[in-house]
Amino acid sequence: MARPSQPEGDYDCWQTARIDPNIAPEEFSRVRTIFGYGSLIFRPGFPYKRMYPASVTGFIRRFWQRSCDHRGTPENPGRVVALLRADSIGKLDLGEVEVVGEVAKDDIVFGMAYEVDEADWPSVIEALDVRERHGYTRTLAKLSPLKRDVDNAEAVDPGLGTAVVYFAHEPENSAAYTGPEVIETTAAVIANAKGPSGPNDAYLFSLVDALESHGLPPDRYLTSLSAAGAEVPPPGHVGRVIATTFESREVLRERYKA
Repeated sequence: MARPSQPEGDYDCWQTARIDPNIAPEEFSRVRTIFGYGSLIFRPGFPYKRMYPASVTGFIRRFWQRSCDHRGTPENPGRVVALLRADSIGKLDLGEVEVVGEVAKDDIVFGMAYEVDEADWPSVIEALDVRERHGYTRTLAKLSPLKRDVDNAEAVDPGLGTAVVYFAHEPENSAAYTGPEVIETTAAVIANAKGPSGPNDAYLFSLVDALESHGLPPDRYLTSLSAAGAEVPPPGHVGRVIATTFESREVLRERYKA
């Protein structure tokens, strides 16, 4: 039996992303850099004058955000990554959920920073606010270089400035949030979801591949998620073909190279 259709709003898919109430407007006005940690790494979709690897501290990256507008539908939501504040996750009940790496040691997220020209900035932010409308909040975060002394708490972080980043604000109050969720459950959803932007598993594959191609450190959670997906049986519905990230990388690179 088909699942009843639900409006996107039921999953907190808003008209535009929300803005962090803790950040003053003048603070946003001084920033011209975007930090990407998910699809913005492999498909930024906006003009920029410089791109470079960077990281943010105090966050974790998880496929715990529903997607009804890109990698799924309201009837069959997919999963996309969201940044979650590590200290907020500590307040949530993890239950029996297996989280790869202890949060205290897993709160550095690597991605790509994009410096945007002054003339392009208004239109870029306007477009990203729409792109990140599904449960995300626009905030600011300090950027750090890839290599730093993470074992020395007294080491001075040279810093790379501040960037706009979209994250899950107060996720426990968001209908878009699915976490904490066991890796096997997430993998099963990703293997079977598809939306206007394409198959959900292509998103996972593209992200893992982009981390590697940009020389970013591997993400242990994403690696475990991909491994769990290898155990998910392919969709059995006649006539429904969904490519999976769990085919060989060579096949997938050729399929999604465009």
